[in-house]
Amino acid sequence: GAEALVRMRHPTWGTIPPAYFIPDDTDPYFGALSAFVMSRAIKDWRYFVTEYGHVEIAVNLPVTFFQHPTAIENLARQMPDHPAFEGLIVEIDSSDLIRHLPLAKNAARQLRLHNIGVSVDDLGAEWPLLMELNDFPFVEIKVDRGFVAGCADDRLKQSTCHRILEL
Repeated sequence: GAEALVRMRHPTWGTIPPAYFIPDDTDPYFGALSAFVMSRAIKDWRYFVTEYGHVEIAVNLPVTFFQHPTAIENLARQMPDHPAFEGLIVEIDSSDLIRHLPLAKNAARQLRLHNIGVSVDDLGAEWPLLMELNDFPFVEIKVDRGFVAGCADDRLKQSTCHRILEL
């Protein structure tokens, strides 16, 4: 996710990872922060495509962002009407997605109509729960490194990776 890319530098504390400065998704300001991040990401996309050409865009959001009745409509309205825009990927942490599976599936289906795909981010031990789905409206699965690292020499990890690939 974005955690590897986004860091804040504090004059006394040094580099601070996002977990320390991004509020929990139950924080009353988290929705506003998510909306700001989306707006900024689209603005940055417009700049980069003008200056450097094609660029793909993905943004991490909590699934609860889509609880607001107009969230999908507002997000769709922000999408650039530009020939270089190939769509947006919204990455949702897998544990968050599993906790709110009906909301995540519904949002993913609606977002696809607006050229926005939902990615299952950081899939870990909860992967078997996704195997039970009759439909899979998500466009991508990003597997936790722990499940992939050493896969070539570990039969259990190989089996797990094969099952995830089948999904």
